[in-house]
Amino acid sequence: MDTQGNLAVMPKPKKKPRKKSLRVRGQGSLIRRGEIFWMELNWRGARYRRSLETADRETALIKLDAEVAAIRAGELPKKFDPITVQSMFDAFIIRAEVDCKPRTVVDYKSRWNVHLKSAFGSMIATTVNKDRITSYLHTRMKEGATMHTES
Repeated sequence: MDTQGNLAVMPKPKKKPRKKSLRVRGQGSLIRRGEIFWMELNWRGARYRRSLETADRETALIKLDAEVAAIRAGELPKKFDPITVQSMFDAFIIRAEVDCKPRTVVDYKSRWNVHLKSAFGSMIATTVNKDRITSYLHTRMKEGATMHTES
């Protein structure tokens, strides 16, 4: 306060200059999640994110640049389209009908419809793992099924 009781005007604090990014707009960006770097790219109105599977910044930048170069060359970013085990079996049977004897195809279809379809048919293929298969086998063994091996 000055001598007449007026408040002194304090100057506004100076804003710190924003750190200039080394990347150019449209080149994607790096995001760190834990120790791992991920990329983010906005392309044709859609946002694409994926892990670059590295904790090294230089390696992540190289992978990011390669992804952007591929997109600019006309390759679409890879999208995951889930596929069910049923769809995989259907594709397998189409091929088996060409390559195998009719009796073998009948056997494959029978095993699928009687045992496997109810356990795995509606599952997304990437969710089938060793633990689920082991659990299925234990359940079948409890039902009295035996292990068959072909020689």
